Amino acid sequence: MLADETEYARLLHRLRRDGPAEQLYQHVLSIARQRLPAPHPLVATVLIGLGGLRFEQGAPRAAEPLFREALAIRQAALPQLHPGIADAEQAVGAAALALGRYAEADLYLQWRLHLLRATYGDRHPRAQAAFRRLVALYEAAGQPDRAAEFQKLLVVFRR
Repeated sequence: MLADETEYARLLHRLRRDGPAEQLYQHVLSIARQRLPAPHPLVATVLIGLGGLRFEQGAPRAAEPLFREALAIRQAALPQLHPGIADAEQAVGAAALALGRYAEADLYLQWRLHLLRATYGDRHPRAQAAFRRLVALYEAAGQPDRAAEFQKLLVVFRR
């Protein structure tokens, strides 16, 4: 039931129905913390969703602790190279980037890239998204040479 409600909250979030999505995320999080053993990956999924909602509303400072807690849960509950850890790393890195903490963002985003490359290879869409995120990071940090390194790794898909 909690997994279904989480998926529904994610759907509301994607449909930009922020109010109902946030209420449902909060409801699921409250129940999950009471009923599921810690650390539980579903709690991390809800935290990522709720943090993502706040991040997209322009509040990366409010999203960051949610992302960090989700990362800690996933690191404790999942195998070391699990893609779920990479997703949480990306969320923490995105918050650090939005807050202008480029060195910290680099650390998280590089580790995410390492996990995705080890799991999927360079051409996978998730790895390509990680390359794009690093290009944006290095451009924002005023490091065009580093941005160009990752720009070269982007695959151009033709129709």
